[in-house]
Amino acid sequence: MQKKLTTLCLALLTMSGGEAMAQPLAKGKTEFAEGVVRVKLQREVASLVEAAKLPTDGKLKAGARYVKTGVKQLDVTASKLGAVSMKRVFPYAGKDEEKHKAFGLDLWYDITYNNEAMTPAQARNLYRSTLGVQYAQRIPVYSIPDDQNYLPVSPSTIARAQRAASTMPFNDPLLPDQWHYYNDGHIYGTKAGADINLFPAWESGVTGSKDVIVAIIDGGFQIDHPDLKDNLWINEAELNGKPGVDDDGDGFVDDIYGYNFVINSANINAHTHGTHVAGTVGATNNNGIGVGGVAGGSDGTGGVKMMVCQVFDSRASSSAVADFGAALVYAADRGASIAQCSWGMGMAGDEDVAVSEAVRYFTANGGGEKMNGGLCIFAAGNNGEEGDFYPGCLDEAVAVGALLPTEAWLIIPTVAHGWT
Repeated sequence: MQKKLTTLCLALLTMSGGEAMAQPLAKGKTEFAEGVVRVKLQREVASLVEAAKLPTDGKLKAGARYVKTGVKQLDVTASKLGAVSMKRVFPYAGKDEEKHKAFGLDLWYDITYNNEAMTPAQARNLYRSTLGVQYAQRIPVYSIPDDQNYLPVSPSTIARAQRAASTMPFNDPLLPDQWHYYNDGHIYGTKAGADINLFPAWESGVTGSKDVIVAIIDGGFQIDHPDLKDNLWINEAELNGKPGVDDDGDGFVDDIYGYNFVINSANINAHTHGTHVAGTVGATNNNGIGVGGVAGGSDGTGGVKMMVCQVFDSRASSSAVADFGAALVYAADRGASIAQCSWGMGMAGDEDVAVSEAVRYFTANGGGEKMNGGLCIFAAGNNGEEGDFYPGCLDEAVAVGALLPTEAWLIIPTVAHGWT
C-alpha cells in the first residue's frame, strides 16, 4: 500500500511533461514571519482563555491596549509585547472539535504584537518563560517560485494537445512526452529506465480510485481546467446549500472545492505550481486531451478526487501567512487519505511543531470511513545538505526526491530520515 501511495506523488513535474519544477529550498536558511509568535498552552490555561471569549477574529476589544485573557501570566507577557490579536491556529471545527481537542489542537494560538523592538526570537523566548505555556515558536514562511504570470489554459493550447497518441496505454496526446512516467529512451538525451515505471502499474489496474481523496496542499489549481475538472473533490453540502452559510457545520463557509488558507476564504486563486502538481497527481486519463495523471483513472471519466488546500497565493497581501497545519487538519477532517505537500523547511533542525502535530493528526484521522488513516508526502529538499529537514523527516511522513531524465539527481536531495 505504501509503495503505491509513494508512486502517486513521486515525480512532481510540469503538466506538459517538460523540465522538473521541484520545490527549491533556501540553502541553510528558514524565513520567519515578523510580529507574530505561536504558542501551545497548557490545558487548564487554554480552558481559561476559551472562557474569556476573545473576539473570533482575534482582534482587540474596544478600548483595550493589548489582548487580555484574564490569565495574569499571559496578560503580563501580552502587555510587554503589545499583543494586538490572539487567535487559534486550528480554528473551531464544529462537528470535529472533540477530535481536535483529543489531539490538543485547540491549545495552539498565534499572537500578533506591535512592539517593533521585539524580534520573533525574543517574543518566542518571552513566552517560553511564561507560566502556562507548554511551547512557543516562531512561524516559518514557506515559499515557492512566483506565479504572477499564471494564465489559464487557452483554447488554442487545448487544440494543440488533442493529437492521438497511438502507442501509449491511454489516448492523452502529450503522454509520450511524460518521460518521468515511463522512459524508453526515445526522447533525445534521456536514459531508458529513468522513470517511476508507471505503465506496469496502470496495466495491472492501479490507475486511481474515485474513493481516494488527495489534498493538494500547495498553490490553488485551475478548477475549470478541462484535464482536471472531472477529478475535483466537491463538498456537496456546500454546493447545494445557501451562499454565506456553513451548511455542513464544520466551521468553514462555502468551501465547495476546498479552502484558501492564505486569505481565509473559499475563493481559490489558480496558481502555476499548484496546477502542475494537480495535473501530475490527477489529470484525467484517456480523455483525448492534454497529459496523463498518475492516478487519473483509465476510462476518461476521472480517477482520484483532488481537494484544493491553498497555502501559496501570490495575489494575496505580502504579509499574509498561510496556516499549513490547519490545511492538513482540514483535509483529514474531510476524508483525504493522501496529503501532497511540495514544501519543507529551509534549514536542518528547524521544526514547525504545530505542523508536525497536524501531520500526526492527518496520519491518524485521514481517509474518512473508506480508508484506514492518511499519508503525508513531502519534498525531501533540494539544497544538498545532510540533516533532519522537517516535515519530511518525520516518522509519519514520506519524503520524495526528484531525478533528471538521465537518472541523475535533479539537485542532490536533502537527507531526511526515511526519504524515498
